[in-house]
Amino acid sequence: MPNENELTNEEKKMLIDKHHKIVDEFNTYLPNDNKISYDDNNLISRLNDSKEVKYYKTLKEIEQRIKDQKTIYENLSKKFGPIEFKKNILARSFHYGLKTENTKEANEYNEKIYKLYQENPEKVFYQRYKEVLEFDPTILLEIEGDKQKILDFYSKNQRLCHDAFVFLSTMENPSANINPTLRASIQAMAKVVENLSDPLMHYNYDKGDEYFSFPLNMTTEQALIIVNIHPEYLKPENPLKEKFYPKMNSNLQPLTGLRKIKEMGYEFGKDFFLKYKCEKYDPKTKTTKEISIEDGINKINDENIKITKRTDEEIAEMKKINRAIDYEYLNVFKKGFSFNYDEKEYNLEQLIFNNRGSFLERMFRRTSREYKEFVKTLKDYNDPNSKDYLNNERLKEKAQLYFDYKNSKGLSLNDRVGQNRLRFVSAVIRTIDAMENNPEEVTRRINYNLKEDNFIREQVVKEEEVSDDLFINKIEDNNIIINEKNLSI
Repeated sequence: MPNENELTNEEKKMLIDKHHKIVDEFNTYLPNDNKISYDDNNLISRLNDSKEVKYYKTLKEIEQRIKDQKTIYENLSKKFGPIEFKKNILARSFHYGLKTENTKEANEYNEKIYKLYQENPEKVFYQRYKEVLEFDPTILLEIEGDKQKILDFYSKNQRLCHDAFVFLSTMENPSANINPTLRASIQAMAKVVENLSDPLMHYNYDKGDEYFSFPLNMTTEQALIIVNIHPEYLKPENPLKEKFYPKMNSNLQPLTGLRKIKEMGYEFGKDFFLKYKCEKYDPKTKTTKEISIEDGINKINDENIKITKRTDEEIAEMKKINRAIDYEYLNVFKKGFSFNYDEKEYNLEQLIFNNRGSFLERMFRRTSREYKEFVKTLKDYNDPNSKDYLNNERLKEKAQLYFDYKNSKGLSLNDRVGQNRLRFVSAVIRTIDAMENNPEEVTRRINYNLKEDNFIREQVVKEEEVSDDLFINKIEDNNIIINEKNLSI
């Protein structure tokens, strides 16, 4: 039985022939006294080396997977329609998360994640970049120098590497709706976060048959002469492009900054990318600007540069990433309100319509100022563009003001509109009270909702971990409940 880390004689001959062809092609651009020679002895030795062959075959497997992912994405686009341009906030990296196993489970995963991304891109964005920002980069330094381990890391963390590679451009996309606190630090964070894409760069430099056939004995001088005469080699679509870069810059040292940060004693681990910030003070303008920690450590003795730990509050705010958490907070409110009101699906416009005044009230504009302000505040509470979006304090205040106003006026048994409106504002108050009295449970619900699609997550949050009694009112002597009961007399 042939060893899986061996090449057939036909494969070896094909790679040697390709090597000769590339060398012959390059030599057409080089002067007679500076030609590249065939490197057959070294090449044959590599072709017979099981470690080299294993690495080459891993490259080929990943290359095929990427082709398959692009095909799967194209097929999903045809089946379910393309992603709307403004919603396609992961345009450069989304497809790298698609599964290529030819199984029912993989196909279902791909369809579900595509439809989720199509409907709620911010949720998918949150899940993807939460993984990036929380990742511990220690492993990159541990596997440094072992090309097989680096390639295996990329193979297992392909999505992570590509998301990190486009971190800056993706985070700066206005449609991503990045949290303001995180957005203010994106430029400074980008350089160190993009270290996670280093395994991807290793793959790009080595991929293809050129891993063997490209002449390793080419000098930097020869490479520069060739691309100067024939710059098409550096065009994006040219398969030899990535092979020239290491040759033209022999001083490429990825992870240098990350290594120095580690050596200087800064703590790695989960949330490392969020833990520290480097600030530079400009004495001329008397302003402070956040800069990359990689740049800062090189000037650590500069009295105008300071590296500090972020506060827990700042880190927590940055970890919101975008509006996904706010959306889920609003969903918790909606679910709680429905539980406390009519157990129907939350529909703001329908709720307002159902609680509109009588014909005479509307004709003579008798709707109270208190109720109008409550309705406006409830609309603002649900509107991401409002300054009072998710403002519990203000919504509860307006609901209580209407409740107190209505009770002070007295309520007749025939006042069905008034009774319904009291139930309406009562449900709002009870829901907010329950959420504010149980913040940890609200957080668990939000986290569960953000991870509920088990085709996305690897470690499932069990549903039983999320309490079902968040909105069961446990407040004793609650006037709202007492009054609400009186309404049914």
